[in-house]
Amino acid sequence: MKIKECTQIIAQKFPFELMESNDNSGEQLMFPDCELESIFLCLDITTSAVREAIEGGVNLIITHHPMFRKNIKNIDESDAASKNLIELISNKISVISLHTNLDKIFCRKLEEQLDLRHIDVLFPESCKEIGFGTISETTQDITLKDFLPYVSKKLKADFLIYGGHESKKIKKVVLLNGSGGRKIDEIVQKHHPDCIITGDVNYHGILAAIENGVTVIDGGHFWTEFQLLEFLKKELSAYLTIPMIISKTQKNPFKVYIQNE
Repeated sequence: MKIKECTQIIAQKFPFELMESNDNSGEQLMFPDCELESIFLCLDITTSAVREAIEGGVNLIITHHPMFRKNIKNIDESDAASKNLIELISNKISVISLHTNLDKIFCRKLEEQLDLRHIDVLFPESCKEIGFGTISETTQDITLKDFLPYVSKKLKADFLIYGGHESKKIKKVVLLNGSGGRKIDEIVQKHHPDCIITGDVNYHGILAAIENGVTVIDGGHFWTEFQLLEFLKKELSAYLTIPMIISKTQKNPFKVYIQNE
């Protein structure tokens, strides 16, 4: 199978027509007539991901976040992004990105990962079966204090940042992977859930939520989205017999420092 044939299969499964107008999903770097050897899945094109792909002998990388988000004005080998691009071209590795088009199909899978009962899609497309985020329910009586270790385990997260009282009973939950923190005000006003689980939460957003009796768990942009790579591998494996490798070197870039007195 040639890479261009694989690209056609991917486009049928995760239509690029679904991406947002400000997105740049799709073909990022292509060697379309090369025979497909294996596929590498990662969230971002980073130095470690490129090295891992080269060492693994793959010639197609599928990323979640697009490699090209802004216009490139020059290529400079001393710049990390430029160096990665040079390495990819030198090794004839193609890159395809599945960003917001994948988010809209993935939304229910994060809900399943947390074993929550589905109520509705948070920001649905016209067909209402896909979109960004979900509105869900817990299947048992649980407080925020006990919900935190549960969410951490399900997301395989080393740490969580949260706001709200630990005794708050959690029933109605809104999930929004990635950078959903900017949508907290809108979610609180429209849906007033018991808890919002998302990423990239800011100070004013979490403060406003707490003031309105809504707890917030910042599961991290990384941990709320790394799960989609397993989903992607499973979905593509039904159509492709090519070996697929999920990055083992990509980690959450954030660390927490706590000063001991």
